[in-house]
Amino acid sequence: MARRKAAPRRRRPKVISLLNIGEGIAQANIVTQAFLGTSAIGFVLDDPMEPGVSIRDAIQNPSKLSDKLGQTMTFENVAMTAFQSALLNVGFRFGRRALRGSVNKFNSSVMSPLALGIKL
Repeated sequence: MARRKAAPRRRRPKVISLLNIGEGIAQANIVTQAFLGTSAIGFVLDDPMEPGVSIRDAIQNPSKLSDKLGQTMTFENVAMTAFQSALLNVGFRFGRRALRGSVNKFNSSVMSPLALGIKL
């Protein structure tokens, strides 16, 4: 009888990367700034000093959200957002490659001994 091949094991990373978190926040900021008129953190935390739509406004008054999206969903705005997002992605890739040695040294000498589950 033939042996069955074991199913591949998918492993999750055991640590959180601060660079990945930063890139995610920057991407979210580009999109919320372009389409909602506020930063990603202002959208979630409902900062009264920032203009635009917050998550509380979207829940309480969905028509305000649809009006704002209707105003900002133009081809030029979508194209500019896509360009900014692509440029940010290229910048993060280039930065990671350029700083790979320094980041690895910092992670192994500083972050690993602390055992916090966080890396740069």
